Amino acid sequence: MENSITNPNGGFTEPVKQPQPNGKSSGAEPDFPETVEFKSSKARIYRQRHRGKFRFEVRHHDAEGLMQRATFDDYDAAKKHANALVKQMANGGQDMLVLRGPERRAYKRASQLLDSSGLDLDGLVTDSLAANKLLDGVGTLKDAANYFAKHRPKALPTITVEAVVAEFIESRKLGEAGKLYLRDLRLRLGHFTDQVLLGAKRN
Repeated sequence: MENSITNPNGGFTEPVKQPQPNGKSSGAEPDFPETVEFKSSKARIYRQRHRGKFRFEVRHHDAEGLMQRATFDDYDAAKKHANALVKQMANGGQDMLVLRGPERRAYKRASQLLDSSGLDLDGLVTDSLAANKLLDGVGTLKDAANYFAKHRPKALPTITVEAVVAEFIESRKLGEAGKLYLRDLRLRLGHFTDQVLLGAKRN
């Protein structure tokens, strides 16, 4: 005689078969709800029919004593989740923060967005708060980032000491500096350039 279960949501009974990874049923038929245990932690797997297909729901009580549910399309995935869950709870997982409703959706969305960024949520929030404090209500963090990206080149230009000296002297000429001043400037900056180049060669 086949085992049967009662759907706690629908109230009907039906034969129970344990699906295998290839979609077939084995001769062994677990009793549903199936209890999965590890040390003192427990979870239960329920088999239900939804829109003409079977699905499996893993239920357990969280640290606050509230029922938590996770639904899977096949038994193997549900059993794997249940086994991992009871081990996590037994090893201190009951200390984890429980999120529900909008908070759960917000955390899940944030985690998905961070997956490809290489950033961690804690570090991102810390940096964001520090940046907002510096802005002190003037503009947004995005405004500040756009301004920074626009006015700071991604790669600093390469320029020699000689070019910097020549540019500086040319600017003094345009400022109508006297001949003696320019002569003294060339001598001093020429000596400075030689010292910088000599130091670079030694390194």
